[in-house]
Amino acid sequence: MAYIGVREAFEASTALENRFILGLMGPLRGKRVLDVGAGLGESSVYFALQGAQVTCTDISPAMVGNAVALGKLHGVPVKGLVMAGERLSVPQDYFDIAL
Repeated sequence: MAYIGVREAFEASTALENRFILGLMGPLRGKRVLDVGAGLGESSVYFALQGAQVTCTDISPAMVGNAVALGKLHGVPVKGLVMAGERLSVPQDYFDIAL
């Protein structure tokens, strides 16, 4: 797996959009976060590094696999589900935050 700068994607001075999103989300420790359309998984892993219980979804099985593997590489669990964002099949009222 190639290096993906998980922390850099959120903590760099040039990561204004991600820093704004984090500000809206507030503290993540103990929160259940659903990352819809997770792509490579850098957001999912960053949220897990902040103490969130993260479930990521993507329509691509390869992307979900990458996100889960990236979490393992960083020592945090990320649960992955293959599904389209337009047709989520997750428990209602389970997640504290959906992104």
